[in-house]
Amino acid sequence: MRRPPTLHYARAYTGHKPGERFRHYLVAAIILLSLAIRIAMILLSPKVAYYQDHDDLARWGLQCVEDGVLSIYDHPPKPAELSVWTDQGQAIAQREMNRLCNYPPLCVYLLGASGAIFKAVSPDRIINTIYSRAAIGLWSILFDFVLALGCARLVAHYRGAIAGRWAFGWAILAPPIWLVSCFWGQVDTWVLAPAVWMLWAMVAGRWALAGVLFGVTAAMKPQAAALIPVWALAVITVRPHAAVIRAGLLAAATLFVLAMPFTLHSGAAWWRQSYQANLFEHSKGLTTLMAFNVWYLVCLVTGSVDETVHWLGITRAAWGQAGLGIALAAGFVWMIRRWGADGRGLIVWTALVMLAFVSIPTRVHDRFILLILPYLLVCCFLWRRLWPGFVLLLIVATGQVTWPQWLSAASIDWEPFAKELRQNYDAQISKLDPAAKAAQPRFEAVIASARADYDVRVARAKPMEWTLTLLGLVGTVLVVVPLLRVSPSRNESG
Repeated sequence: MRRPPTLHYARAYTGHKPGERFRHYLVAAIILLSLAIRIAMILLSPKVAYYQDHDDLARWGLQCVEDGVLSIYDHPPKPAELSVWTDQGQAIAQREMNRLCNYPPLCVYLLGASGAIFKAVSPDRIINTIYSRAAIGLWSILFDFVLALGCARLVAHYRGAIAGRWAFGWAILAPPIWLVSCFWGQVDTWVLAPAVWMLWAMVAGRWALAGVLFGVTAAMKPQAAALIPVWALAVITVRPHAAVIRAGLLAAATLFVLAMPFTLHSGAAWWRQSYQANLFEHSKGLTTLMAFNVWYLVCLVTGSVDETVHWLGITRAAWGQAGLGIALAAGFVWMIRRWGADGRGLIVWTALVMLAFVSIPTRVHDRFILLILPYLLVCCFLWRRLWPGFVLLLIVATGQVTWPQWLSAASIDWEPFAKELRQNYDAQISKLDPAAKAAQPRFEAVIASARADYDVRVARAKPMEWTLTLLGLVGTVLVVVPLLRVSPSRNESG
């Protein structure tokens, strides 16, 4: 009598080991769930999501289509009708702010493609509709998956395919990722996707590919400048040095080839607007822009977000810049001495650099916390002791990128608002004759009712602001300390 096939032969017939089919089903379920979440966010976003940034992106896309892509740094886009939802229902309005595009060339090309799609599917071209959101969100969905696959590839490089699949699941389902890309409608994952794959190419020794990907990253968003310290460490620690240097030159060449049409059209306008203005001029004067870092704690204590305030004769802005410089310099020396040429050191250093950039200087935006999450996630799979801090930061990031939905008045709001009112008040008073000036109420009396209303509204948000700020600081400590203490020993897994 013929015996039934043993497990050994069953494996040969099916091509699958026990449990492998379940893992495939699990990955498929994760992909379908993540797609469903993102589609739902795009459908929901016109009514309840932050629309100001989306208005900029959609109008820049339309400008590329109507005036030509090369016009993007020449003049702001034309006004466009905007769908706005209020308590009274939907209304059609126009924003008064017409901003010149401040994104690098590759991002502009993609926005131009989105503008063409939007124009084709929406003849009325009303912005903040499902059509405009989907035209941009399609790119975000694509880059979200590219980002998650990059995290999986980095983890699998050191921990194997199964760990890589888990990393993919965490990355694609992490709420801050899809909230920023498909609900908020921003382009942060557009730059993170090539950046994570660049880091994989670096640790895998594929330096030509790493250089091209760094150039692509730089051509997508100016936050790519935060990766320069990572390349500096590679130049020092990797042998041969020439391979890294050639890769750096290839990155610069890639950036400038992508920007060449704009350079021929308007010189360095693309560089001034997307890099110089963004990194050195944008948000000038503010210590934080809804980033729950140490500067938000300062605001909660003092009520001030003015970065020109002096501490011990030095402005807050200078304190932030000095703190960032000291942290990067000390960390750079530490990484050289502790990690040497170990490729995992580049991953650790990237996570530390991103943490420094979003935690220490002034002018950090709310969405910038997204820059640290993929690298910390990879580190969590290499060293398990990082998970508590990472989870805390994931919670903080979720709150930080959803503040428009739950925060009607923030602690950072009053000072800039009062300064603007004061300037308007002084300008009006200066036009009056002395007798009329004397009859005018004092400025404090003019703003008393506005201040009272603000105090009532901000009191509701204070507990959440304090909670997220303190959790952010604790989470930062809980990831920085383990990252500095992890051993480069190759047999360490936790």
